[in-house]
Amino acid sequence: MPAKAGISCQELMSLQVQGPGFRRGDEQAHGGGAGRWAIALQRKNHRQHEPMSMSRRNELNARIVAEARAWIGTPYVHQASCRGAGCDCLGLIRGVWRAVIGPEPESPPPYTPDWAERSGEETMLAAAHRHLVPVWLAGQGGGEPPIAPGHVLLFRYRPHLPAKHAGIATGPEMMIHAQEGVGVVEVPLTGWWRRHLAAIFAIPHSEAR
Repeated sequence: MPAKAGISCQELMSLQVQGPGFRRGDEQAHGGGAGRWAIALQRKNHRQHEPMSMSRRNELNARIVAEARAWIGTPYVHQASCRGAGCDCLGLIRGVWRAVIGPEPESPPPYTPDWAERSGEETMLAAAHRHLVPVWLAGQGGGEPPIAPGHVLLFRYRPHLPAKHAGIATGPEMMIHAQEGVGVVEVPLTGWWRRHLAAIFAIPHSEAR
């Protein structure tokens, strides 16, 4: 059977009728992790991001946080992006994107748990640069990362590997992410997470509906 390019909500609901064992098997068959923020957000025509007023930025960030919190408790399911039924870390970002921005620009292809280790390419980071507004990059400038509600956070698990995990900040000290074996949770941005932070991005208002 060919690999799926992600799991739709309808497919996920159908799989879950067969019980958690089947869902787990499906997850293992497709791998784990979420490294295609790049491909999920690819667009043929790149538009310049326009300046944004502080009031509009705060409004957009509040919408992003509210939507992300609506996903809390969603089980972890690899390649899925269905609120309340299942998602991985990329699926969470995709779901918030759809709710706040609109339809996804492309159907994401399948990916495996070790996509970053195998390719060695900064797929996720490169796409974020194409479609989001860079706020902070590790290794460029000193001081504390300026984390604010609504920011998209990218993490690099090891210094020599590409960024492959994503979350959404709900404040300077907290984020929401999908954790394998746990699901979507809001957690403190502890020292470990801060040491592995690769980049911070903001969603441009020109994309929001």
